[in-house]
Amino acid sequence: MRTAIGYVRTDLAGSSRPHCESLIRAAAVDLGYELLGTLVLTATPLTRLRFLASELAVDAVLCPTYAHLEGRVPAELLTLTDVIVIDPLITYCRWDPQLLD
Repeated sequence: MRTAIGYVRTDLAGSSRPHCESLIRAAAVDLGYELLGTLVLTATPLTRLRFLASELAVDAVLCPTYAHLEGRVPAELLTLTDVIVIDPLITYCRWDPQLLD
């Protein structure tokens, strides 16, 4: 089974944090991923998310909205894993930057 982790920023989710985590769990099930857990942090650089995605070798990172990724899908994360934004539901597939050279 494919594996995934969730990512929620508490500074953005606020009191909606449980709802954000529920969305991630439901999306993981609907998309056929085993959710290993959800990384819940305050505003922080995405380096911690990249490190965890790399260490766990997950197939995908799921997040509620673009805002949780600082408004963009980081290329550095896409070299490691797929990124799935739940609202709106869009999957960004992992890619190998060497293929673009």
